[in-house]
Amino acid sequence: MSVPTSTSEALQLSIQTVPRSYLIRTDTEMYVGDLSYHNVSEARLQLVRPESSRVVMRSLSYRQTNNEGEHQKEAALAQLRHTLSLTLWPDGRINSLGNQPELLTRYRAIRANWRKQYPTDNDFTPAHLESIERVFADPDHLIRTISQAPEFELLLPAIYDRIYTYDQPIAGPPAIITPLTGSLTMPLQTTIVRRKPQYPDVALDLMLTGQLDKTLFPFDDARRWLQTLTGVVDIDPMPSLQYILTFEFDKQGNLLYAGRFVTCIYENVAMSKMVTTVGPDSPVSSATKH
Repeated sequence: MSVPTSTSEALQLSIQTVPRSYLIRTDTEMYVGDLSYHNVSEARLQLVRPESSRVVMRSLSYRQTNNEGEHQKEAALAQLRHTLSLTLWPDGRINSLGNQPELLTRYRAIRANWRKQYPTDNDFTPAHLESIERVFADPDHLIRTISQAPEFELLLPAIYDRIYTYDQPIAGPPAIITPLTGSLTMPLQTTIVRRKPQYPDVALDLMLTGQLDKTLFPFDDARRWLQTLTGVVDIDPMPSLQYILTFEFDKQGNLLYAGRFVTCIYENVAMSKMVTTVGPDSPVSSATKH
């Protein structure tokens, strides 16, 4: 059993030899200056854990509502990174990526097709496509990118090898998000609390919340970015931020349901809201009742 049955036992990674399919839905709203964006994506993934420290994942399907330009590229990259062979550290962090060479080869084929299909499109310039290739060519960089993707914060959380007691918060893993622009990172400190389960098939209910780590936040970068957008020199670089993750496990340690809610606001300048849910890819589950 992977879910702790007493307050002295730690949550452990589970073995899951029978494939489980998950449905991941992400709803993203954003505006930056005069530009706005909305997209809803749905991905179906199949996940197997032949060993507690090993995960094999493959993409079953992917669709989204916004498929123009840059967003079409994002859809292709999402499907690419949803087929993975990973090993994990005991706390759930990704240790190694076994199929990185395969992912690089597949990306190069996609890139060649893009260059033929969009030879003059600014969203598919050689420099930009080469910068993406550098990510796939560097295993460590690729692991960091995968770890910070919303769906993998939920499917592969670094919350294991810890003891959870009801209503007693403990320090969680550090997190990094880029809610508004890839050039402005927001490092977070997190806290995890164990809650009373609301459904009979849920053995462990965890909520993780994050706060901006002011010691690491790049205030000068944020100030310059905001000044470029607004023309205002002395603008407050501190965003209004919410970061909440929830996890529900059954008694074998299998993930039943997970949710991620992130908002980042610079009032009257920029706003980002992203809601991601993960649940079994089936019509009958307590997860579908949430």
